[in-house]
Amino acid sequence: MKTVNDIREEFIRKYKNKEFVEVRGFKTLEIINAAFLCDEDYVFKEPNKEYIQKEINWYLSQSLNIYDLDKNPPKAWILSADKYGNINSNYGHIVFSELYYNQFQRCLEHLQSDLYTRRAVLIYNRPSMHIEWNMGGKNDFVCTMYQQFLYRDNKLHLFVSMRSNDAVFGYRNDLAWAKYLLNKMVEELSKSKNIPIAMGNIYWHAVSFHIYEQHFKYIEEWIGGE
Repeated sequence: MKTVNDIREEFIRKYKNKEFVEVRGFKTLEIINAAFLCDEDYVFKEPNKEYIQKEINWYLSQSLNIYDLDKNPPKAWILSADKYGNINSNYGHIVFSELYYNQFQRCLEHLQSDLYTRRAVLIYNRPSMHIEWNMGGKNDFVCTMYQQFLYRDNKLHLFVSMRSNDAVFGYRNDLAWAKYLLNKMVEELSKSKNIPIAMGNIYWHAVSFHIYEQHFKYIEEWIGGE
């Protein structure tokens, strides 16, 4: 199983060898079918803990408007939203709301009835996304496909599947959300089963794990610091 550092070294190699992919007129570094153990919180740039907590709080509010996240939200969110700030990708709304069938609670119930179940899956994407992604001027085709809880070796693990994932800012923020959910599930499952459930690993899979040209400077900073 690859580690975060294995992925980092692969990006560095591609950068040094100029193995760029041209995407919409911009150079991009891309690893196809990236699969690795999340043993580090970031690939090239340390997480902004203050922002991450703000984003998690926004997810938990289930608001579908980026201006409830911040009066000056990150550019990536602005580019995803319609002119009013509405988006599809509030992950808390997707996993906790009644509209999407209280998925987190249903995963908990699956694990309560059968600790070794393979059905504890949080489904983020949906067939209607082919229409919803640009509805009203949005540009927000949900990036996460699913997250699956799996109890093995006396630990609860989480598997994350992404259709598309920015390796600099996206990964570190998405991993923080995954850690929040895994910790919450461990706590609630331990309480309901009245037995200690150990925290397991988070495993990551991205069909396209990429770094945009404007973020190549973080690779240079990393190489310079070696």
